[in-house]
Amino acid sequence: MITLMMLFLSSLIYALSFWGFSTLLVADSSSIDSYSIVQFFDQYAQYTGVGIAIVSLLGMLIGRLVLALFKLHKRRFTNSLLVMLGFAPWLAFGYQLLYREPRYANIAKAIIEYLGEPMLYSSIVLVVFGALLFAFAFFKKPSS
Repeated sequence: MITLMMLFLSSLIYALSFWGFSTLLVADSSSIDSYSIVQFFDQYAQYTGVGIAIVSLLGMLIGRLVLALFKLHKRRFTNSLLVMLGFAPWLAFGYQLLYREPRYANIAKAIIEYLGEPMLYSSIVLVVFGALLFAFAFFKKPSS
């Protein structure tokens, strides 16, 4: 029960950190020519983290179900690995958006500017959170 709560907590932390980073970091919208795109992303970009957190939670729950089928879900490190694996793709995607994607179309510029940086930083927070859970699993007494 506690382990499932950790997966839900990690998704909540991601959604809140995405919202925090997207409200704190100012996106550079000077290169975007379309006012309607800028207005849309100004209003709704911070809520994208909730959708990403739900998708990651579903992936982590499916991973937990697969582990339960093979009786591996009660191992000490499985949940921390699930948290890291649940948010590592978003870390890679945020890095790809920020540092490797060309900025051609207005919508691509808006996605990169408004979603790339909060996605990258929030994913870093959650991967570090999973790594800390992994490290704390060494100090936890094994359940009998």
